[in-house]
Amino acid sequence: MRSRQKLNGVNFQQISIGDNLIFIADFKEDEVKEVILNCGNDKSANLNGFIFLFMEGFWETMKPEVMIFFREFHRNGVLSRGANSSFISLVAKYDNPQLLGDYRPISMLVGCIKS
Repeated sequence: MRSRQKLNGVNFQQISIGDNLIFIADFKEDEVKEVILNCGNDKSANLNGFIFLFMEGFWETMKPEVMIFFREFHRNGVLSRGANSSFISLVAKYDNPQLLGDYRPISMLVGCIKS
């Protein structure tokens, strides 16, 4: 029978009760909106295929679904199935590619937000 290692005398740093309350608090709507607005409007499409400029323009319409997504993540600690899936494809940079370096990898994110 193996004996368990003991950590007698080891003092681990701890966070304060106040910091812990911040870490376990629900996502606030204004925090989520701020992150979305600061993601770069013309960057690649996000989980549902829309660029962030679209989400910024239609935030009031999309807000309830986005907040459901974040609440489910906070409650369950997992992303909705398929929310982080992607396909990778190689697109030729030139006509008649010969080497692997002649291709550009493209990642297409797929997923959905379930209500």
